Amino acid sequence: MTAHATALAVRLVADDATFAPADLVGRQVARLANALTSLPERIAEAPRGGEALTDLAERFCWLHAAACCLLQWWHNRDAAPFGTEPGDAGWLGAALAYLLARADGTDPRREAAALEPALETVVSLLERRLLFSSVPVRLADQTDPISHDQGETWPHPN
Repeated sequence: MTAHATALAVRLVADDATFAPADLVGRQVARLANALTSLPERIAEAPRGGEALTDLAERFCWLHAAACCLLQWWHNRDAAPFGTEPGDAGWLGAALAYLLARADGTDPRREAAALEPALETVVSLLERRLLFSSVPVRLADQTDPISHDQGETWPHPN
């Protein structure tokens, strides 16, 4: 899966029609492409034993998660994940910024501008009473789960 995502990220970076290189999402995809293509070399150069390989394994986990996000967006770009418009990549840029910061061992809050679309997406889902999920599932009405009384809200106000 990661190999497929690497090839896709490299292709998207080379093809300015999908993301402009200066675009927030385009920059994150370029960072992902660079991180994925350089990983084998970093593994080969890492000293055996000690913390170096453990650190690289952790980095790979974060990069794998980022690769999964890219593939989810790519294979569902004609759908409307997270209740957004089809093809919207705001959530992708936010997810990549967060995961790549973690892979680099830095605080994701340094990428605050890139993370903002994620907050906007979550707030939109909340306002429409949808689960925070890539598939917009409607939340149940707030009723008392014990009495099933439609007139009482849950949790009780007292």
